[in-house]
Amino acid sequence: MYVPKSLQTETVKRQLKDTNSYAIVVDKKGVDYNTLLKEVKATLEEKEDRKAIRTVRSTRDGKMPIITDKDQEKEQNTRKTIMENIEEANVRKITNINRNSKTLFIRNLDATTNKEEVKRAIRRELGDRGGIEMKVGEVRPTRNSTQTITIMIDKDNAETLTRKEFVIIGIVKGKIEERVQMQRCYRCWAYGHTVSGCVEEIDRRNTCYKCGKEGHQAGQCNNEAKCPLCEKEGHTAGSSACKMFRTALKEAKRRAETPQNLNCNGANKQNTAHC
Repeated sequence: MYVPKSLQTETVKRQLKDTNSYAIVVDKKGVDYNTLLKEVKATLEEKEDRKAIRTVRSTRDGKMPIITDKDQEKEQNTRKTIMENIEEANVRKITNINRNSKTLFIRNLDATTNKEEVKRAIRRELGDRGGIEMKVGEVRPTRNSTQTITIMIDKDNAETLTRKEFVIIGIVKGKIEERVQMQRCYRCWAYGHTVSGCVEEIDRRNTCYKCGKEGHQAGQCNNEAKCPLCEKEGHTAGSSACKMFRTALKEAKRRAETPQNLNCNGANKQNTAHC
């Protein structure tokens, strides 16, 4: 019976209900489940990292999910051992990246870099040959003929990458930054609040995002770019070239780095209404 690849992955994710575990999925073309299981057991039974394995299961299409403790080093070592000792085995880590993930920006890419190069570089940096699941956006041009790209990857690997700060992609060092959530009002376009809390008189919901004038949308705009927030020409609202954006981003980063329980542990007892 043919099982679509998307359904195969979802089947494994449904089996991986415990957020305190990892799942390694193994399959080998032309080899049935029991034969592959014997190969895997023979490969791992003398390894110390086998102690992290909780159970070995099967999917409807004959793939083998290996459920491990949530120990990144042991999970990576187990995957590496299988890949290095079982020829032609397809080994990958399954992660519910929508639920347990972080979004990263990689900046300073050269003008010819594509998303496949980015994927290969990330896997190389993490010591992986294809088992890490990630979502990679399209590369976007920025100033000075450089590019940026957005990736979504599981929390553990995201934290590993942000600690490294850079990843070699082609001949350049891509700067890795975690995405910071910024509050922004889509009524007045200002930062620091949302529509529900907006008290500004101006309503920009029918305003062109490119030039800041009313009566048309950005897709039909032939005017020069002008930001209505800082009233500077040469960039649009929300651009990193905007002083208002940079100020709001700096504040968002400051808030993100401040412990949420600061007022709850005695560091500041003047305002404890949220505790």
